Amino acid sequence: MDNNQSMAMQMSFYFGDTFTLLFPTWKIHSAWQLFGAVAAMFFMAVCQEGIKMLRMLLLYWSTKTAVVNFGAIGYSQLQSQTVKRVRRPWHHLVMSHLLQFLLHTMQVGVAYLVMLAVMTYNGWMFLAVVFGTSLGYLAFGWIRYLFRPPEMLNGGV
Repeated sequence: MDNNQSMAMQMSFYFGDTFTLLFPTWKIHSAWQLFGAVAAMFFMAVCQEGIKMLRMLLLYWSTKTAVVNFGAIGYSQLQSQTVKRVRRPWHHLVMSHLLQFLLHTMQVGVAYLVMLAVMTYNGWMFLAVVFGTSLGYLAFGWIRYLFRPPEMLNGGV
């Protein structure tokens, strides 16, 4: 790097349409490119929440005990139900763990890319990530209330 070149980085939020996103070759120069980048970050943030919920579902599926609450049953009726014990063969647990590994790797990769996009300090990127994560939680967050471990039924939240 030459001495006359500087690597000045924006250190406060701005709402411009000219910046570099993630890699030196990904330069945003127009409103349409900005729109595409914002849409991509929004989609990645939604996917991050979806992967997180998918991992939770896989974890509940692979454990020995699972309780499914589909909301139509009242709390008192749910408490009185017997907990169904599901035994899984060891190879199901190994495959489940490998799938958890792959999903975890995807979730971490997407999360870091989203974080780096926010670190451009572009306000549009920040808003895309915030609204994408919020929409992802709205779309997938209800799943956590359907599958609860049995210890949560005895007064836990």
